[in-house]
Amino acid sequence: MAASRHHDDGRGDRRDERGRSTSATILSEIEDSIGSFEFETNDPGLVQIVATGYYFSELTGQVSSSTLTLRAILKVDNQPGQKAYVNIMTHLINDRVLALLAGGQIGIDEAIAQAESELVTAFHDALPVTNLEGFSGLSVYNTGTSQAAAAGNTYLLALSTGFYKYAETKALQFGTSTDAELTLILNRISDDLEDDGRLATPNFIHEFTTALRSLSPDTIAANLRNRAIVDYPAGLNVPDISVFLNLCAGTFDCPWRSAAPMPQETESHATAVHDGKIYVFGGNTSADDHCAGGPCIPFDNSYQDAFEYDPVANVWRPRAPIPVGMSRLDAHTIGDTIYVVAEWAVNGDSKGMSNRLFAYDPVADHWTEKKPRPIYRDGFVSAAVNGKLYVIGGSGRPDNGPPSNDFMETRELKAAVEIYDPDSDSWSFGRPSPSPSHLSTICELNGSIYVLGGWVGATWEPSITAYDVAADQWSVKSPLPTQIARRGCVAANGDAYLIGGQDLSSSSGGLSDRVDAYDPLVETWATATRLPTARYSAGTEVVGSEVFVLGGRMSNSKITDVTEVLDLAKLGDDAIP
Repeated sequence: MAASRHHDDGRGDRRDERGRSTSATILSEIEDSIGSFEFETNDPGLVQIVATGYYFSELTGQVSSSTLTLRAILKVDNQPGQKAYVNIMTHLINDRVLALLAGGQIGIDEAIAQAESELVTAFHDALPVTNLEGFSGLSVYNTGTSQAAAAGNTYLLALSTGFYKYAETKALQFGTSTDAELTLILNRISDDLEDDGRLATPNFIHEFTTALRSLSPDTIAANLRNRAIVDYPAGLNVPDISVFLNLCAGTFDCPWRSAAPMPQETESHATAVHDGKIYVFGGNTSADDHCAGGPCIPFDNSYQDAFEYDPVANVWRPRAPIPVGMSRLDAHTIGDTIYVVAEWAVNGDSKGMSNRLFAYDPVADHWTEKKPRPIYRDGFVSAAVNGKLYVIGGSGRPDNGPPSNDFMETRELKAAVEIYDPDSDSWSFGRPSPSPSHLSTICELNGSIYVLGGWVGATWEPSITAYDVAADQWSVKSPLPTQIARRGCVAANGDAYLIGGQDLSSSSGGLSDRVDAYDPLVETWATATRLPTARYSAGTEVVGSEVFVLGGRMSNSKITDVTEVLDLAKLGDDAIP
């Protein structure tokens, strides 16, 4: 008999027909890196397998630092070649099966079947299936050909990773270890089910569903494949858990929805909100590939495009074009005016750094040029706080002048903080940044501007600095936990939400679908959800309780027009760390 995928040793305890323990015990040891073990018996009857050891986390790809004990109740006979697995599902119903047997009203087959059905029903709101059979025949690998078993294996893998993610959440919340929280919740749910087959732990299923919605099926599958290859060079098939682990898992309200796509595929555009409507300006479109396949042609007028989006009507409409085409730019609303800060301007068949500033009146649909910035720079970030604009970071010439035609010209990071006052149409300077960087992410929180990450030379630094605009002071915060660049950021409910981005920790600089929440008061992070369409350099804005993610780049050759909307009210208070 074989059991379990991740334990060091196992014990089979003989039980009588009422589930009571006897003195007979069968011992076993682990056989391979995925935790298989076996033992043999010629005496048919009831056996409780107890498996204890270190376990492999499908979520992290690491072996645990503490041991875990799982159990399974099995009916065995004296036939050769019997197999069974000890897993989370057999463990959760173990005590319920024993309780049913102790009543003396039903046999072992009926008791196991009833307990299995009750568990599926108890978790239906998180993992909606109608029927699963044979928990002891399920593994996180598809080692057989049965479709029923494959469906059960998929369910088991989703349930297992969901419990681990839930335990991570509680460990961060209470300052404990994930291993300890995992043991605690498994035993608590087992106790809940023991009496009547129902869950009694308040809010558990909703929190568990949130955990499922934050998981990445691709990461989990890759971790399991790497684990199996140690003893199975040809590899083992991993169940497709995307049917369960998706952004709308379970039966609760889904926090994401799709909205009308942008009028054109765009990235590195500027966005701003005025009177409940979202405005989009400039950015790179497919016209950016103007040199592909032949001589360069002048850029088209898409860099001057401006659009208004009405979230209530779910409708886009064009607005007056920007006076100058811009491929990189920022936009911020101050009062009834949207200020557009140029980074790169388009002129015929070339682009270059620009220091121009424009004011857009969304009611009159009219543009006015304002006083240009003192410093030419690109890769900067900007924010509007207390009625003024702040431009921070980036790089440019040492003399702060416009770029030349010399591609080898000296560039330096800019520590200067430029401040624009709309009332006087003038620029001044704030206290310089202590750690200037290029292509950072920025968010305004509680009167301070947070600059998150950025390039310093050829190195991406995970630093976080905060600029208190009222005090004109900088402070250094705990660094970012991830290496993800070119993220969108919005502020809501006192937290910053960093969205998507380019994952620099992967060898190919892959896309990130993470939506991470940052609490500035305690400097902690949590993954609130995942972005349905992974991308970077997208536009991000908040209207009411909803976050709009607009366009962005999906690869070196693909820009998207997708608009997706996250309802923060449907996330609740149980973001996932």
